[in-house]
Amino acid sequence: MLEVVFRDVPTRARTVTERATREFRDATQRLLRSPEVHTRALRMAEPMRATESLERPPHMCIAAFSFLAACVSATLATQATTAPAKVEAQSSEHVPTSTSSMKKPPAAGLANSLCVERMSNDGTIARLDTLAGADTSSVARMNDGRLLLAYQGFPADDKAEFNRTAVRFSPDDGRTWTDAAPIVVDGIDPNLAPPFDPAIVALPDGRVRLYFISYVKPEGKPSAPPTKTSIYSAVSTDGVRYQFEPGVRFTVEGRVVLDAAAALHQGVFHLIVPDNGTASEFLERRERGEAQPGGNGYHAVSKDGLAFERVADLTLPSTQNRWWGNLLSNGDSLLFFGTGPGPWPIVTNDGTSWEPVAKPLALAGVDPCAIRTRDRGLLLITTTEPARTPATPKSKSTPTPTPTPTPSSPSEASPTGTASPASGSAVLPRDAEF
Repeated sequence: MLEVVFRDVPTRARTVTERATREFRDATQRLLRSPEVHTRALRMAEPMRATESLERPPHMCIAAFSFLAACVSATLATQATTAPAKVEAQSSEHVPTSTSSMKKPPAAGLANSLCVERMSNDGTIARLDTLAGADTSSVARMNDGRLLLAYQGFPADDKAEFNRTAVRFSPDDGRTWTDAAPIVVDGIDPNLAPPFDPAIVALPDGRVRLYFISYVKPEGKPSAPPTKTSIYSAVSTDGVRYQFEPGVRFTVEGRVVLDAAAALHQGVFHLIVPDNGTASEFLERRERGEAQPGGNGYHAVSKDGLAFERVADLTLPSTQNRWWGNLLSNGDSLLFFGTGPGPWPIVTNDGTSWEPVAKPLALAGVDPCAIRTRDRGLLLITTTEPARTPATPKSKSTPTPTPTPTPSSPSEASPTGTASPASGSAVLPRDAEF
């Protein structure tokens, strides 16, 4: 793609020093997930006639356009050696404000991965797989018995599908997985941003329903930040191609709606969303490197999975725990696997009163999802993130060593239990059963 971009760029931009080029690439990574870059770069690139790139849809060429914008900035500089400063100034004008950037710093998902583990009935946990360049997962069982894993994908070698929702299938309860397949949503409102933050639910008729986050792109202001994020849905018979279902499933005025969990339990659909605060609060915490606060969440229910009614908000005893995870219908009870020191999962029989299970699990990573295996074991899939230093003081609790990268903040680490080592498996304490 860069070869196409460079072809019509003036000679002067091509003579930028190696140091400048490195800084251009750094700027590209920072801007990679901002929709604003596309509009700005289009205006800057039009005179350059980079036709092959310009004809691609916005989501397929953000990386190329942002890099091109940096190069054009260098061309306009009076000295080639001053080009890096020009690029930095331009970057500061375009702090990402899209909902994708609300979730994590630009391109951070590239370093995230999904850890797939299986817990046997005797409490033994075995590492099955690690899926690189992925986070925000949800798992369900298809009508044919295969597992369907939906997640946000960040393939390093495919910029067209970077930060897009993708799926994989497993025929053997998580031991092996197919290659990633980007989803297709037919009939989606053209004014909506591409789906992200998937939550998948198997339906009684054999189809699957995908709940996802999106927002209406501001009309006439393509570079403006989204004014509201909401949950939408689509249905599929194969797990890859979906049909959009018109309308908003759930939203909260004035609050950031992200990271929804969904489940069908005893004929009732449940949606749970963490309280992420206002957009400004959310982004300010991200800028400071702080974890989002926990404790509170929203809960909505529906008989048909389309028309949801908001019910009483949810509260956790500790603000170190978040309603950031996934739901699992477990016979007579509904379980929630969340993020934070726990204990997890928590359980409810009526959808209102939640209590820790008698014998909790130790969960490594963040945003876990879970599903029963055919032999009544448990498949656990968690997001692992690179370590980062938060601005807030560290928690006094000591995280348990895990085989995966350190969670993104001390409050997201699990202080109990024994995690499986990378080389094999380990046995959780007996009180980990539930």
